Amino acid sequence: MRQIPLSMPFNAPPPAVFCPVCGKRVLSTEGAPTPCEHVVYIWHSDAGLVHAAAAAAHRLQQLGERCKAEDAAATLKAEHQFALDISYGGMACGPIWYQVQVGFDFHPEAAA
Repeated sequence: MRQIPLSMPFNAPPPAVFCPVCGKRVLSTEGAPTPCEHVVYIWHSDAGLVHAAAAAAHRLQQLGERCKAEDAAATLKAEHQFALDISYGGMACGPIWYQVQVGFDFHPEAAA
């Protein structure tokens, strides 16, 4: 499993995430995620597992609220899969940081 860590500057807006395969916006600051066929999962530190494709859904949904980023990333076993792991933060009553992780599959047909 490959993870690509990205750290956004403090007080930068939450990032929009686009699929590196088809170019569709899969995560934005407005509204619900809109995963494409290449997204294996979307995990957010504040909400937990937000989306899981059929190939990963059974295992991850069994974990429920206990699902961590490491659990989601462990579903990526093939050489054509990777996770984009983004940290971003800002100011609330004090500094606060979030993590969002999106798992991608460049060849989703292989998982079917």
